[in-house]
Amino acid sequence: MNCSQMCSLYCRGKDVGISCNPKTGECRAGCDGGFIGPKCESGIPTDAPNTEDYQFYWLLVGFFASCIMMTIFIIVLCKKIQGTDETRDRRRRGTKVIISMRQLLRKYRKTQANDDMASPASTIHENCESESVLDGPEPHSTSDNDMGAYRYPHTL
Repeated sequence: MNCSQMCSLYCRGKDVGISCNPKTGECRAGCDGGFIGPKCESGIPTDAPNTEDYQFYWLLVGFFASCIMMTIFIIVLCKKIQGTDETRDRRRRGTKVIISMRQLLRKYRKTQANDDMASPASTIHENCESESVLDGPEPHSTSDNDMGAYRYPHTL
């Protein structure tokens, strides 16, 4: 068996026959490309990815995993804050009561307005205006004589 067959192709040197020890089959000057062992048969080849790339990859995986866990935690927390079905029903009933009270107030105000229009007091007021019961000058009069007498009754 010649030296080139005894040593692997990763012995340091241009030619395996020159870099290989012919008696033992070991590499004389060491191994190329990160391979180890006396015959440079095991190890990491040079075209393997860098360990820093793996660190960055695991950093990204950890970041996304923590984001997913935080999302799940927030969802669970919000469900606990909302409470059980019983407390949710109580809250809904409370808002329904408030809404129904508002509706009752609106109905009351509408009926109140309708009652005011049909009350006897409003018809009396209309009769008074039509009969012209007032003797003195009216407050919205614009003539000077009327305004003076109206503003200053002691001058009459």
